[in-house]
Amino acid sequence: MSKTLIIKDIDDYKRKLDIAYQKWQKNNFSEKWIENLKNYYVPSTDLWNFVKLLRARKKLPEEKYKKLEEKIFKDFEEIEKILSDVLKVFRAEEEAFKKAGIKEGKVTYTCPLCGGTAVAVRYKYGGRYHGLGSHCPNCGFSHT
Repeated sequence: MSKTLIIKDIDDYKRKLDIAYQKWQKNNFSEKWIENLKNYYVPSTDLWNFVKLLRARKKLPEEKYKKLEEKIFKDFEEIEKILSDVLKVFRAEEEAFKKAGIKEGKVTYTCPLCGGTAVAVRYKYGGRYHGLGSHCPNCGFSHT
């Protein structure tokens, strides 16, 4: 069974890269070791970038490697921020529906991103709940 490569933050990313690089080095930079690493974890963008950085660390001059590392870390942080914001909104919406005592319809709540008044809309279709037009007019966050 495969596991998910969990990276908490940039420090964790760097630490795991260093450990993996040392292990790969001890295995004489074997491509089989990289393939085993890739097969151990569930495929993901994090895993793909992790392997890309391992290979780059071995092949690229340090200056080029640092530029690639900086770009991948920046992308990682941006994605983590987006996911964190989405989860905050979903939690706030869920709480608003609970407080209103309904499972579908329209509710307002305080946007956790900007403090404005946001609207959440839910409807049931095909046995599942869906959002439609949920948004915050103040900061512009929206999802369907």
